[in-house]
Order: sequence, then C-alpha cells, then structure tokens
Amino acid sequence: MKSLSKIVVLTAIAAISTACAPTDNDKKFFHYVDVEHVTFYNDKYFLLDNETFHEEFALASAALQLAHWYPYTSGDKTSYLTDIYSKFGFTNCYYNKDLLNQPGLDTIGLAMASKAITLNNETFTVISINPRGTLYDGEWASNVTMGKEGNAQGFNEAGAIVIGEIGKYIEEKRITGDVKLWFSGYSRSAIVSNLAAAAMLEDDVISSYSQKNVIYDEDDVYAYCIECPAGASSKDYDLSANKYRGIHNILNFNDPVPMVNPYILGFARFGTDYYFPDRLTDIHSDEKHRESMVSHYHFLHQSMWDNGDYPIDDWKFFDPGESAALKHNLPIKSVNPSLGRTLSSMINKIICQGTGEVKVTREIFADKIQVGLRNIFAALYGIDEDFISVDSSKLLSLFFEGTIIKRIMNDIYSENTSNFLMDSQSLFTVLFKTKDGSIGPILNKLYSKNTALLGYLCGAFCVRTDIAVQVLYRPNLANIYFPHNSTLIYSLICTADSRLYGEGATPYNDGSYYILSVSNPSKFEIYEDTLNKRIFHSDGSDLSSDCVSGEMLADGTLQIYLPKNGKYHLSGEYDEASLYTCDHKNEASILRDGITGNFDLI
Repeated sequence: MKSLSKIVVLTAIAAISTACAPTDNDKKFFHYVDVEHVTFYNDKYFLLDNETFHEEFALASAALQLAHWYPYTSGDKTSYLTDIYSKFGFTNCYYNKDLLNQPGLDTIGLAMASKAITLNNETFTVISINPRGTLYDGEWASNVTMGKEGNAQGFNEAGAIVIGEIGKYIEEKRITGDVKLWFSGYSRSAIVSNLAAAAMLEDDVISSYSQKNVIYDEDDVYAYCIECPAGASSKDYDLSANKYRGIHNILNFNDPVPMVNPYILGFARFGTDYYFPDRLTDIHSDEKHRESMVSHYHFLHQSMWDNGDYPIDDWKFFDPGESAALKHNLPIKSVNPSLGRTLSSMINKIICQGTGEVKVTREIFADKIQVGLRNIFAALYGIDEDFISVDSSKLLSLFFEGTIIKRIMNDIYSENTSNFLMDSQSLFTVLFKTKDGSIGPILNKLYSKNTALLGYLCGAFCVRTDIAVQVLYRPNLANIYFPHNSTLIYSLICTADSRLYGEGATPYNDGSYYILSVSNPSKFEIYEDTLNKRIFHSDGSDLSSDCVSGEMLADGTLQIYLPKNGKYHLSGEYDEASLYTCDHKNEASILRDGITGNFDLI
C-alpha cells in the first residue's frame, strides 16, 4: 500500500504541475546533487515591483542556491552554477577565489553573473549576487562570531566582502547605466545577502555608484533570503524601514537556524519575514497544507537519497517529572507540541539561565565563548593544521548513539557539574584526533578554551532541567537537526508556488499566533467555523486535538496555541481565560483578560 500511495502522490504532483505550469519558455531545468529539478525564469520578472513578495523570485532564487551543490563525481564547484545561469540567459559569470578554494574560517564563496535586458523600451542590466549557503565547512567559525556591537560580526564581515566584490565586478565588466541587483541566499548566505542588500541601499552607497554612472535606487534591489539567520542589529537600525522593502526573508518556524543569533540579544533581519504555514500559524496546516508539503519533499528527496521520511513539526513531548514541573510550572501534558516554540524557549532559557534576566551578553559571548567555538570549527574541518578533519557521519553517530552523550545527559539530570566537565573533556578526546596522535592540542585549544561555555551550559541545564529532557530526548534530536535541509526548503517553496499548485498553494504568514490561557478548566472545548468542527477538547485530565497545539501546566492552567486565521467559539467550565498575541520571536502581549463562559474569538 505504501508503494501505491507514493505512485498516487507522484501522479497527483505531476498532474498539478502540468495543469498550472507557466509557458514552456519559462520552465528551466537545473541540477542539484546530480539530479535534475525544475524552476522558472523570465526577464519580465524585473518589471514586477520589489516591495511585493513574488513567488517568481522566491523559486528562482532558491534554485540559484541549490546550484551551489556541485556534482560529487567531478568536484567542479561551478558547473551547475554556469549551467543555470546559461539557462536564465545570464553571462559574464564570476566565481571568487573563496568559492573555488577550500573554505576558510572567515571566507564567503560568491557567484555572480549579469544580463542586459530591454523591456518596454527600457534597457537595464541585472546583476545576480549569489553567495554560497551550503558546503562551506570552516565558515561555521564566522557564523558563531557575534562580536560586541552592531550587526553580527562574522556575517557582517562576509557581507562586506560581497559588497567589495560587487564593486569590482561592475568595474571589470564595465557595467554602466541603469542596473537592478538580484540577491539570493540560503542559510549563512541568506543573512550575508540580507546585510549586503541593506548596505547597498544606503544613500551614500547609491550616490557613490551614481557618480560612476551606475544608476539604481530603492526600487531596483530584489533580495530573497531563505532560512535567514538573525544577524542585523535591531538596536542600530530600523530594520523595517521603507528603503528595505525589497528584502524578503523566507523562514521555517521549526528551523533553529533563523533563531541564530538570538532575538533576545537584539538581533533580527532587514526587510520582511515570511513563514511557511504550521500548526501554530495556520488553522488549515494539518487539514490542507501538510500533505502537499510532505509529499513534495518526498518526491524530491526520495529521488536523490531514498533515506526515509521527514515528519514536519513532529516534536515529541517528554514528561519532565513532577519535581521539575512543579518547580518551574512546566507542561505535564501536551498535544501536538511545537518544535519551533520549544527551540525558541530553549535558547532564551539557556541565555537567561532560567532567571528571566540575560546572563550571556554579547560582551560575555565575545570575550569568553566565541574563541573556543571558532577553534572547534577550525578543528572539525581540518583548517587548524594540528587536527584531522572530522567525518560528519561520525559526528552524527556520536550524538545519536554514543555512550558519552548518555553519560553527559545523566550528569545534567543528576546536576553533577564536576562529572559533566570531565565527561565533556572525554567527548573532545573521542571526537577530535590530532595528526601526531597527541592530546595536547585537544586539551589546550579546544577543551580549555570552551570551559566557560561548558560550565555555563551545565549550570543552565541544571537550573532548567526541562530544557535538557525535551531537547536531549532521542526522538527529538533528529527533529532539531533535519528541518534545516535545503531539499525540504525547496520543496516548501514549491508548494507555496501557484504555478505548481494553483489555488492549493500554501500561503505564507508572519509567524504570529494567539495563546489562549485558561485557568482551572474542568471541561473545555473550542469549535472552529472554517473547518466546521471541534478542534480542541479537554476534560480536565486529557487533552485532544488533531490540528492545534495545547499544554496543561503543573498549576492547572491550560494553554492553547491558536492560528490567527481561524474563527473560534470557546465553551466549557473554567474560572477565566486570557488571550495573548505572540509574534515570531515568541514574545507575547495581552489582548484581553477576564474572559468567562462561552466566548467567540473571530
């Protein structure tokens, strides 16, 4: 039956694609990991305004990023990029030395190409700026370089490299007249493109190019930044200012990468954020959108690796135990728990160490933690000459199956700091190997440089054991790792594209939702109009729902997370309820309290 179901799904996808496809001239095939995929491109996209989010740019930008996955058989890092640029009609391809060579700690690989276009008696040159967001190895060191002020230092420095390369490219290719800048990015390169696009929109930069007869303004920058980390300083910039209207960030609520760097430390993104639907943010997620999202992923993923399913937002609830639950008023029961909410809460609780007050400031991170993390990535990828690079499969195997991880978890549960530090030292010696077989560099460069971080993490986990039990619970470890998956993200962007799915395309949202907090319910239920059914029920002891998330806290409070596009009717026996609005950062503010009896939430 499973094989038959897969055939039905693939046939349905093919039928939808055929029925809703644009003209054959727009359809372009490109390669990603030795497999051919489809995208679309037409010069007329650049007649579209840059303020509106356009699926045309979203899918084409994602394809440009996937083309960075070069063919394993040849090792040629540019062949797929050159191929897709050729099919888009772009020439003058340029690949910087950081793309062609082995990545360093602070490099950024970059592909660029351009195309002169004449439309409606207007001639302009489009420049594609396409930094590498995958296969960047040691550049992870740059990712964890936060710095003490301004934008995240590592991302900002990479953005500055891109800005410099744009200037050189324009000069060497002798580009003049009207130009349009098309930025694309995924993961690391998404925030690099985000910062670089914002910098190119500053008045003095626009003016300096104008003096060289390179003409563009705020309407001519198109930036599509996919799974974009938070690296812009909300303290130093008005990140949603009108001049950044052409910057669009595409995000998966359940992916931990967009939560780096932490919002709680004042980081965000330039432009506007768009989230894929999930249970928290779209009432139709499970009934309508989930199957097409998962099916399209399987369609692409199985064609390449055939290594199993990916359950979107399949987070498992783990009972933290009565003691921890009562101490921190934690959930003791849950239905459809949210991975995204848990990860966001985890990051904030670790940084605050459970006190509600920030304990790890940017200054502390830069002075005591940053160097140690950079050393770890230098060793992992063999950039530090003392070390042998670590096979990523060994790393995953160690974390999912290794006994040393089990010991560290037991140290956390038992709040044994000294054993935690000793077992962490053992972890370093198991994971890393030096070229001469000695352990000196492991202890001096890695363990000793990370004792501040290890000590703090142990303290945070011991204070908030609920973090440890939820995140280190084995079935949940995979769910943290897998959402940041370029095939998955391309699939999600495909399912949001009306050219492929017509009216069934999944809608983006702003990542916000409601929290309904209900005190002492003995019987409680919620009916939703558009689905025309009861969507949540609690009899005071059990919780049930097939489409929304809910939790019962240790103090008896019931919390239900409701998408904003629903129409709800509340009924039951309870003391009172309060309604909150919660943004994509999981920061809540009260909308209404003192709700009693039957109530309509429209």
